[in-house]
Amino acid sequence: MASYLDIDVLAFQENGIKKNDGILAFLQTNAYPFADRSMLSDFVVAKLRERGWDPHWRNELILERDPQQFTDPYHVG
Repeated sequence: MASYLDIDVLAFQENGIKKNDGILAFLQTNAYPFADRSMLSDFVVAKLRERGWDPHWRNELILERDPQQFTDPYHVG
């Protein structure tokens, strides 16, 4: 959905971990490799600053369903 809505994704992958494992196999993005977990937070902040992201900004996606759309799968009508 983020891709469809053109929402930027920042992905990070630790060196030595299987490439494109887990959710990274499904993301349409290139992960930034990193080697030292203790430096990851600084690395993330640097990438955010490179992109000019505002730390006070929030992009939120809320999925809701209209209660009138509910159907009972066990009800035989």
